[in-house]
Amino acid sequence: MNITSVEARLREKLAQLEARLAHVTKDMSSSHSADSGEQAVERENDEVLECIGQEAQTSIQHVRAALAMSPETPGSG
Repeated sequence: MNITSVEARLREKLAQLEARLAHVTKDMSSSHSADSGEQAVERENDEVLECIGQEAQTSIQHVRAALAMSPETPGSG
């Protein structure tokens, strides 16, 4: 596997992670139900979404760092 194909895979992964983070952010910004029982479930879901969002942000940082180190990325090396 050459540098160009690795970089392409990293860019694809970055796009997937950014889409996931956007979806999580959208889901977390939606309003909650008026039903208290349903609200409890939704709040638990929010906790899970927050963890997924944090994981996505960390992964995005790692992928961007890897891309920045690529000799074929403008401004690196």
